[in-house]
Amino acid sequence: MSRHSSPLVVLLLVALSLTAACQSRDVAARMSAAEAAARADSVTGLDAAPIATESTSLAVFPPPVPVAPRMASSKPAHKLSARAETIAQTLVFFVNGQTWLTAAARRKRLVVDIGRVDARIRTPSDRRAYEDAVRAESPLRIGDRLRIDGPWGSNDATISGFGEVNGRIVARLQLPAFVDSLARVGDDALVAVATRADSATPPAVDSCTRDSVSSTLAARIAAVSDSLQQRLHRDTLRLSDRLRHSVWVHASHAIGCFGPARALVIATMASSGYDYVREVAVLVDDTGRVTPLRINALRFKTHEILSAFDADGDGVDDIAVKGRGDRVGGTAVLRLDPARRRLDFLTQGFAWEGM
Repeated sequence: MSRHSSPLVVLLLVALSLTAACQSRDVAARMSAAEAAARADSVTGLDAAPIATESTSLAVFPPPVPVAPRMASSKPAHKLSARAETIAQTLVFFVNGQTWLTAAARRKRLVVDIGRVDARIRTPSDRRAYEDAVRAESPLRIGDRLRIDGPWGSNDATISGFGEVNGRIVARLQLPAFVDSLARVGDDALVAVATRADSATPPAVDSCTRDSVSSTLAARIAAVSDSLQQRLHRDTLRLSDRLRHSVWVHASHAIGCFGPARALVIATMASSGYDYVREVAVLVDDTGRVTPLRINALRFKTHEILSAFDADGDGVDDIAVKGRGDRVGGTAVLRLDPARRRLDFLTQGFAWEGM
C-alpha cells in the first residue's frame, strides 16, 4: 500500500469501527429490552414467546415461567417440634372429599374416626407433639361443625380437639348434654354417623313408631333367628372334618323402622380362620313375613348388628355392625335399600388389625 493512500485507508477503518460500535450498542440495547420484557413476563406469570433480534442467528429466550404460588395454608403459624414433625409423617387421614364418617363411643366420649396414626404415643410429651401434628395436618379443623345422626336422632356438633384411640386419630366433639350422657353410660355399641353436609337440612320423618315390639312379633323374631342358625348348621355336613370342628354360628338382630319391616336379622357361620363364611340376612315385618336381603359389603367377612338408626336421613333405618375378618375388625354402617333388598356399605371406622 502506498504512502498516498494510507490516509484514505485510515479514514475507512475509522468509519467501519464507528459503524460496528453503533450496531453493537443497538444489539445490546435490544437484548436489554428483551431481557427486561422476559423478566416482566416471568414476574407476572405470563408465558412469553422467544424474542428474536434482527439477526437471524441471535434469539433471547425468557427464563422458565415459575410455578404458581401455593394457596395460603391453614396450618398453625408456629413451627412444629422435631418430635411433632416425625409423628406428622405417620398420620394417614381419610380420603379428601369423603362425606360419611364413623362416630362411636370410646372411653366414655363420642368421637369421630378421621384416620390412623402409625407412631406410638406413650408419654405426655408424645401426646402434645401428636396433637400439634394432627392440628397441623388434619383436613378437619377445631371449630368445624358436623351433623351427627345416631339412634337418638340428629344434632349439630363442633370439633373441640383431637385425640388418639387404639391407633386411630379421632376428633373430639362438643355435644348436647344428653348425647354426652349416652356416651358415658353406653359402650362400643353406641355408633353414629358424622357428615360435613348442610346441617340445616331437616331430618326425615320416621317410617314407624319406635316402641317396643309386641310379644308375638318378638317371639317370631326369635324363631326366625333360631331357624336361620339351624339352616347354617345343616350346611356344615358338607364341610371337611377340619372345618366342621372349627366353625361357629352366631345371630344378631335389631328393632327399627326398616320401611314395612320392624326387625332385621343376620345369622353368620364362619370357621376360625375365616376361610369359610356364610351369612344370611332377612327383614321381618309386623305380620311375621320374612324378606331375604343381600349384604353388599366386602371389607369384612362377618357382620354382627350393634344398633339400628337412620344414618342417611331417608326415613328408613340402617344398621351399625361390628365387622370381622382374618386378623382384622372394625365398626361399619350398612345402608338398607328396601327396593333392591340389600345392605350396602356406607362408612367404617375404628379398624384394628392383629397378628
